[in-house]
Amino acid sequence: MGQSLGTNRVLFYQAETADSRVRGLILMAGPGNLLEWNIRIFGPGSVLAEAQRWIREGRGADLMLVDMGPLGKALHSAHHLVSLRGPNTRSDPFQSIARIRVPTLILHGTAERLADPAVADGLKAAAAASPGAELHMIPGAGHALTERVNDILPILGRWLEALPR
Repeated sequence: MGQSLGTNRVLFYQAETADSRVRGLILMAGPGNLLEWNIRIFGPGSVLAEAQRWIREGRGADLMLVDMGPLGKALHSAHHLVSLRGPNTRSDPFQSIARIRVPTLILHGTAERLADPAVADGLKAAAAASPGAELHMIPGAGHALTERVNDILPILGRWLEALPR
């Protein structure tokens, strides 16, 4: 199960390992491709361009103070930032989900401001090879889907019960 950026992590892990212990994936409020997210939130002349410049200048290991908008600030090396958000990232969730071969549940709020709700539609479309990929949009929910437990628990319960044993 992954929430927010964690959705990209679990998708990457399962796409790379095809771990047989994993019977299904639950993705909640995924931000999608972080390069696209970075450009949407911060614009094309963003910290990503600065990180790429630092790498060209031989300063890729230096730490940058990164404004994460509504998430606050964080320290990242230029190399780390480009590996997550650069154009050649291996952690693109749309590419990863296309390689998933276990049932996948995608939950996303319709009032999401941090992670565009269109990402959920894109993940569902990219999950064509995933058996039983399901998308549930939670009306009025924002990024913190756990605040909507009464809405998501029935969906989770039904989905978990239907997983192959």
